[in-house]
Amino acid sequence: MDDDKLKQLNEKLLKARGLDSESLQNKEKDELDTEARKGIQAGVELIGAIFIPTAVGYFLDGWLETRPAFMLILFFLGICTGFYNVYRISKNMGTAVGNKKGEKDK
Repeated sequence: MDDDKLKQLNEKLLKARGLDSESLQNKEKDELDTEARKGIQAGVELIGAIFIPTAVGYFLDGWLETRPAFMLILFFLGICTGFYNVYRISKNMGTAVGNKKGEKDK
């Protein structure tokens, strides 16, 4: 009985806001998809930022016969770059307070 009243109240509120329950569910699904995409992007950027410079350093060391100098230098630079990329992506993600979607302070 109380559940029916709550559902009716919810429908009235959604109607007053110009939404229906289906569009609200679609909006929530889109937000979840966006957050999942950001997570995948962060993982790919972290792995790519570490792997690619390390591989370049490995081949540079083989070519210049300086093993493992360039590989180690580029590995640590890749780690720094990867973590910075993850920080940049995850900044203002979820319930964080602040600017979202590239808005700049004025």
